[in-house]
Amino acid sequence: MEIIKKPWQGTSEEILQKLESSQDGLTDFEAQKRLFKFGANSIARQTPIPYLQIFFNQFEDLLVLLLIFAALLSFILGDFRNGIILSIIVFINAIIGFSQEYKAEKILRALTKYLPSMVKVKRAGEEKQIDSRYLVPGDICILGQGDKVPADLRLLEAYDLKTNDQALTGEAKPQTKAVKNYPQDNVSLVEVENCLFMGTLVVDGEALAVVTSTGLATEFGKIAQKTIQIDKSLSPLQVKTRRMAKRIAILAALVVIALVIYKYFLGRDILDALTFSIAVAAALVPEGLPATISVALSLGARNLASRQALVKNLVSVETLGSVTVICTDKTGTLTTGQMEVKEIWDKLNPEINEEERQRLITEIFVLCSDAQVSQEQEFGDPMELALLRWVEKQGIDWEKIRHQNQKVAEIPFNSRRRFMSVTYRNNSGQISTYLKGAPEVIIEKCLINNEE
Repeated sequence: MEIIKKPWQGTSEEILQKLESSQDGLTDFEAQKRLFKFGANSIARQTPIPYLQIFFNQFEDLLVLLLIFAALLSFILGDFRNGIILSIIVFINAIIGFSQEYKAEKILRALTKYLPSMVKVKRAGEEKQIDSRYLVPGDICILGQGDKVPADLRLLEAYDLKTNDQALTGEAKPQTKAVKNYPQDNVSLVEVENCLFMGTLVVDGEALAVVTSTGLATEFGKIAQKTIQIDKSLSPLQVKTRRMAKRIAILAALVVIALVIYKYFLGRDILDALTFSIAVAAALVPEGLPATISVALSLGARNLASRQALVKNLVSVETLGSVTVICTDKTGTLTTGQMEVKEIWDKLNPEINEEERQRLITEIFVLCSDAQVSQEQEFGDPMELALLRWVEKQGIDWEKIRHQNQKVAEIPFNSRRRFMSVTYRNNSGQISTYLKGAPEVIIEKCLINNEE
């Protein structure tokens, strides 16, 4: 079997031939062989940090280590008062840092629903549901509206297919997908229409597709692998505090040595001289600085949290303040990636009362739409989702309206027609047709005079 680096090139028949597969799918035996060869269709996520490790990480700062060292020496030399005070300062500093990072880690552990657990495939001509982890190159997948794409796929059949590729490309607008060929090499992922990519969502239509890549070999997996391989570096604040702590440690060591030598030549007891020297050295360490820094950063993290920004590591607050240039995607990052109904402008027949006007607008929003909104997920065209959310805000049960009407016919929206129309029969047997589309197209179909 040949590894396909550019699955959008060539015909679908050529892709199937390279994958040594067919539209009937692989046999279970062949799928098991390939699973052993290519591994599970999953992306290794970074292991969650144990809470105990988060706590002990608070003691890694060099300034904190200096305080711990000073506290230990104080206990050894019998200065319990100073030792207890230093220990309390170190402990309070650790609690402040741990509490913030614990909350962030707890939230991050809850954000793990990226890929589907089950997927419909064809194996030896039979349709079956399997765990998406067991998908292998050459498997034939069957996808419909609302399905998440479980791997990188090449389309074999597509019917009014649209996907939301925001997770991969940042583009929130549904992308039209179709069975076609690309003879050229220089095609970006945003332009590819004959492939589906792991982590994206089918918002409309149906498709039959063959798996070309799984796991870390997918485009989504390659991005994830790069994020795992990022080297961890010190923040600007950590660099500065570490530099200061080194200078304090060197100065304290010189002070201890100098005072011990001085006291020795004065004929003092060596233990008394050492005790006095260590007390002076400990006084050089700014005991309140670590706690002051932690409190300041914690307040910054709390302010960011009030603006829906999660801070996983406290020192990141200061790092963000040191940033001079930010390169970022807009849709879904700086913006929510969602449309919202702000105002409804209508000029209906003045003979129609307010209650009837509300009913007509609601029916158009609900029935002339294929979108679905639930507590678990939303899928469909962004504009249709916005219309449904508006209906929900009015306290109207849009699902009840759909149950009370039976769809008789539908003409889907496309760029050439520029409108969508649906015909419904209600429980009374009355048939109504609803249109939604570009204003100029809808106006042409209305019986209105020039003044209107």
